Amino acid sequence: AVAAMLLIFVYSPIFTLREIRASGMTNLTNEDIVQICGVTYGAPLFSLETDEISKRLLSDLRVEEAVVRRSLPSYLDIHITERVPVVTVAKDNHYYAVDKQGLVIDAYSAPKFGQIPNINGVYLENIFIGDKIADENLKKILSFLSALNYEYLKELSELKFTDDTVIGKTTAGVVIRLGDLSNVELKAHLTENFLEDVKRNPINAEYVDFKYDAPFIKMKEEIE
Repeated sequence: AVAAMLLIFVYSPIFTLREIRASGMTNLTNEDIVQICGVTYGAPLFSLETDEISKRLLSDLRVEEAVVRRSLPSYLDIHITERVPVVTVAKDNHYYAVDKQGLVIDAYSAPKFGQIPNINGVYLENIFIGDKIADENLKKILSFLSALNYEYLKELSELKFTDDTVIGKTTAGVVIRLGDLSNVELKAHLTENFLEDVKRNPINAEYVDFKYDAPFIKMKEEIE
């Protein structure tokens, strides 16, 4: 009797899926999420396997994290964290967008300047969308960029790995000598402070050097 009552409760028309409420997306749409989920409106809410739906979402390259919950009486609540590119890597006249985990998530025929920095000085074999890049130099740069707040990425136009050191360049043309990135958190903090200071008080700097205990700023020489 108890089992029968439970079945009646579970399969009651009151508890059927009527709406998928998705949040957290930037580029993906609600329609995209519904399609990836592969569920049918009108299905009994308690028959929906949230773990399985989460796996389907995570199988999409654009999704980094997915949390799926049932919500009475008739909702499926989904919170998405999208993968976002942090660098662009050039290879064979193509430009590949790479996320903080080293995963190639998009490709372009031309660089998209002013959005995320381009990387030079890393060795890449043939790469395709969906590949995870294992280059050690790139891993160091990604570790640094992951420690930066995302808003500052657009202030960097280029990062170059040369002789075990990393040199960056801002969109304003100021060179940032980051050194060997042995202290990623500190270098990221110094970079953020410098970019914020320059934004508030523009200076005619040639480069800033973070290899020393205190940042050293070399000003451009005035041409008379």
